[in-house]
Amino acid sequence: MNTDFASLWQQASLAHEAGDHARARQICEHLLGDPASALRARWLLANIALGGRDIAAALQHAKQAASIASASPVHQRVAISRLMITMGEFEGASHLLDRMRAEAPADGVLIAIGEQLSMLERHQEALDTLRLAQATGLRHPMLSFLLSSTFRYLGDFEGAIEAAEETLRLQPHFAHAHWAMSQLGGMDGAPHRIDRIRLSIAALRDRHDASTPQMQSALSMLWHALFRELDAMDDRRAAWPALSRGLEIKHAVQPHDRVAEDGLFDRLSETYTEDFVRPRPLRAERTTTPVFVVGLPRTGTTLVERIITNHSQVAACGELNELQLLTKRRTGRWSQEFIDAEIVDRLATADLDTLGEEYLDSVAWRARGARFMVDKHQSNFLLAGLILRCLPEARLIHVRRDPVDACFSNLKEPFAAHAYGYSNTQRDVANHYRNYDRLMRRLHGVAGERILEVRYEELVRDREGQARRMLDFIGLPMESGLEDISGNRTPVASASSVQVRAPIHDRNIGSWRRYAAELGELQQALGGS
Repeated sequence: MNTDFASLWQQASLAHEAGDHARARQICEHLLGDPASALRARWLLANIALGGRDIAAALQHAKQAASIASASPVHQRVAISRLMITMGEFEGASHLLDRMRAEAPADGVLIAIGEQLSMLERHQEALDTLRLAQATGLRHPMLSFLLSSTFRYLGDFEGAIEAAEETLRLQPHFAHAHWAMSQLGGMDGAPHRIDRIRLSIAALRDRHDASTPQMQSALSMLWHALFRELDAMDDRRAAWPALSRGLEIKHAVQPHDRVAEDGLFDRLSETYTEDFVRPRPLRAERTTTPVFVVGLPRTGTTLVERIITNHSQVAACGELNELQLLTKRRTGRWSQEFIDAEIVDRLATADLDTLGEEYLDSVAWRARGARFMVDKHQSNFLLAGLILRCLPEARLIHVRRDPVDACFSNLKEPFAAHAYGYSNTQRDVANHYRNYDRLMRRLHGVAGERILEVRYEELVRDREGQARRMLDFIGLPMESGLEDISGNRTPVASASSVQVRAPIHDRNIGSWRRYAAELGELQQALGGS
């Protein structure tokens, strides 16, 4: 009797969607016996394992899927490369994407490949791939938006504006495109952009699915874009209610658990003792030394990265996820959060002896043999104790900014879902700042001179002096022109991708004071921080 594998796959998919993971897993195990079904069965098994926080099983299925991917249809392989990115198999995903690109696949697959290349910080290759899709004559809002984002990361603002406007012609209520234009558009055309944002807000509120999390998130982003436009025009009376509404909506969609956060930081502070952070030597010398730039978002970490990577001996590698994903592997726990309390608890029994070597191996393809490389994932401050312990030669630069300025900058930024959930209320962001502050004080206390603190305000006022101080800490000679960040042509995919293309200035110091009355709750909650 012939087995209907197509029907079995449909049953597995429906069981997974219904939450019957045991049934879906059972069917997938049967599907592994069919070569034509094995790849997508492995894909689903990996996702089921991730849902159960079993990162070891998920990784095993992902690697087995990658090993048999070459004979499968390209639309299935692009799902596997996306899974590999989720799992932290970045170099393997990069190779798989290159092989698919060489096959000149259909335009829809090209869009997915371009998006994934951008996730891997390969922005020029992403642009080239998206242009191939565009050359087929395809007009699609996601293609235009990805082109706009990639142009922005590469510093081509004219291209970014043109592509964002094309996105809005194709889909007038595309919230991310409105947000992009609020960053790129400047004063010219601001009244028109404000009017169309308001039209989009009204249109989304009237939709039958307006209450869904997806639509509510889009509305929140539109309100943030409206705030940014009105704030730039100094219409503070209209701007603040727009930001308040955006924050209110996002907090309803993504509530933040302050108690759980406090518990996480308690565990981190208890774990990162002087003995824990004592450096363990690597088993072999390495040609590349990592420089970690950490701190809260929107506090100057990108500015520091741009100055350092202007140096001829330093490679810019972007905001890398390797360390947090390798940590999850070592502790055997998957989490959508950057790190959670259970992962921290498992550090005590996890095998951390070769974590440093594994990290260096995983980023070597990005560093390209440079003497130093910068990993600028600012949330690595949560893993600073591991960095100090497992990467004894690493340089750790902590960027600190005025507490109210830092918190206000976080409130103004419509971060992606599942990222920085504390940033949606004044009380939550103040609580997060206090937690961050106590953890960093703890780390400075146990690590001493192994961490360099750079204050944003001092950096923008004494650029050369602070640049020299950072290079002395890293162990590099001074070079001329390091402070000219506008001349740094390497891609920037952070929230500061527009600002850091301009010369350094001090206009953002004390920017919160324009809304001092409205930020009373924040100031009170911060207390003496």
